[in-house]
Amino acid sequence: MPRIGPDINLGLCSEPSTTDASAAAAALKRLQPTSMDVLQCLVSNVVTCSIALLSLVTLFVFLTQVRVLILSVGMFQRAIVSKNVQTADQFWAPYGKSCVVDKEGFVAHSCSADVQNTTQANAWTAIGLVLAHQWAAELTKARVLYVTTCIIGATPSVGWGDLQFIAGYDGYPDCLPSDGAQSIAGMAMLETTVRDTHPEGLYFLTLYSDLNPTMQNVLTYVNTDGTTARLLSNPLRTLVTLQGQTIADAIGQNYMIHSYPLGPRYQVTVSCHTEMEELSAFTSSLRGWSQGKYSQQPVAPGWTCGHAVQNAPELIVLQLVAFVAACLLLSGDIYLTCYGLQHVYHAKPVTMTYRILDGLERRKCLTLVIVLNALPSLLYLDVARIYYFTQNGYLVWSLAVAMLAVFASFAVVLVLRQVLPVPARCHTACLQYNATLFVYTSLTTIFLACAGTQSLFETTYNAFFAAEPTLGLWLRNATWPSGAYVAQGTSVVFTWLQIHLCAALSAALALSLLTTLFERLYRRQSFLLRTDWCLQNSFLVVANPPTLLTALPLDEHATIRVHQHVACLPCVLTQLGYVTVTRRTASDTTTGPVLPKPPKTFFVISIYALVPALLCPRLFWFPPRTYGHVVDGKFIATPDAYLDRQARYEYKHVTHVH
Repeated sequence: MPRIGPDINLGLCSEPSTTDASAAAAALKRLQPTSMDVLQCLVSNVVTCSIALLSLVTLFVFLTQVRVLILSVGMFQRAIVSKNVQTADQFWAPYGKSCVVDKEGFVAHSCSADVQNTTQANAWTAIGLVLAHQWAAELTKARVLYVTTCIIGATPSVGWGDLQFIAGYDGYPDCLPSDGAQSIAGMAMLETTVRDTHPEGLYFLTLYSDLNPTMQNVLTYVNTDGTTARLLSNPLRTLVTLQGQTIADAIGQNYMIHSYPLGPRYQVTVSCHTEMEELSAFTSSLRGWSQGKYSQQPVAPGWTCGHAVQNAPELIVLQLVAFVAACLLLSGDIYLTCYGLQHVYHAKPVTMTYRILDGLERRKCLTLVIVLNALPSLLYLDVARIYYFTQNGYLVWSLAVAMLAVFASFAVVLVLRQVLPVPARCHTACLQYNATLFVYTSLTTIFLACAGTQSLFETTYNAFFAAEPTLGLWLRNATWPSGAYVAQGTSVVFTWLQIHLCAALSAALALSLLTTLFERLYRRQSFLLRTDWCLQNSFLVVANPPTLLTALPLDEHATIRVHQHVACLPCVLTQLGYVTVTRRTASDTTTGPVLPKPPKTFFVISIYALVPALLCPRLFWFPPRTYGHVVDGKFIATPDAYLDRQARYEYKHVTHVH
């Protein structure tokens, strides 16, 4: 077991300074972190690295057919059968029980005015003739068919709608059956669509016939995510023009909608293909359903919906490049964390802790790469909402929301970095916040706000199909989109998420600020972080202390007084994005009499350059740049200097820098 106490931390065993070690010993002992600090830093850094590299996981899950938790989705091209059953949860509602169909079409005056006004008059007459013709076999079993009309949607909360016909032999079937199977003669779904030859729009009828033998075969459709759906073969699809002409349709496509979450270059194009679904896999969980009287097929109208993203390979390359960049920029942090884990595991003393998140304001490249890594989440969410009624739809939505939370949280951290001019009098005082608390809180609150329940998922799903229609259906005294849309497309998903995002981010930032303020007031009797002491430290003067707002742990109580100097701990260098390395000499590895050593020189380099410096500078075109060196705790700046390409280096940190 590792030793618990002031010697344990998430860093490396320090190389004690020779001259000032005794003067700093008491202060160092006072500032040693506890074992709880070690564990917190360890967990925080591991989680941060995992979050930063999350997009690679999402890219493989979204892009390929690799199954992760039985979830396999293609977010750049996908096609899934949406489950549709006759329940209020799927927006079904009764509309009328008066229409009668005979061999001549709708019996005169049998349909109510509201139902007849669903389409233009000529089109409505033509629809009646199509029903009579395609249900001709059923009309040999009964003189007339009793047709119930139902609507899906057509409410402000849904934003789109269509009309359903359910035909019965002996009476009117129910729109919301509640007593098991109800016998029907057929079903038909009325929507709208567009074709190149009819840009003004067409009415679109998809029909199932109980006695048509070509429609009774059950086909197993394999979705692109690997799941399956059962469909009935060969439903009849008919287009009806505004003038009442009918055209047999071989395409079966509607709901062609464009969306531009990342601009027109990465246009998302969605379309659906109408189906008749065979429901035997779901009947055990339903209170009621419609079933052919003679075919005994449980049936409901539905859709196979899918999408494609233009120039998707560019987004794939962006994420792969961003992932590689994140790995390179995090390599130093990963090395330090693994080294600390190794020391803790082997019960070796370590004396340096830091949290990656608290230093992100000085790691602009890393933060920017993480943001770019998660940028496609805006597109993933826009695509994920389409699949609300699919088997894995909520899992896809949740994963996309998690990626959006990373994007928003780290984007705020990037923006919070001081970029505005600050009055001179404010240069030595900062408002402090806890970046670690902010990021973890915002990740949690964003996920709970957007994916804690399915309500927002449902809202964005309906909003997608509520785009401006080219031709709609008149239902409930209003025109509703029903499959034919203008080319401008639909509103992006961010329109519906921005309030939730702003609220979650604001709450997380407020919590982080207030927690830090009250903690400072309790421990330091001061709201503001004073950084004037940094002007007395040769390294921090060069590193430029923060102004206005910071998450850096630059509390003066964490400094060391060495003679007339104000020294900072090595964790401060690391939080600012720097580490120290030393030359690896022969005496470091050979055995023999212990001789007095001259003061060791520590070279200050960027944490980004740590792994290249350790591997061997000669392997790289440009050796890592040094910003200065430390001897006996004294920092000396060396601009435009680089590590010796012929030398070998190892990681060591100083006890203090003044």
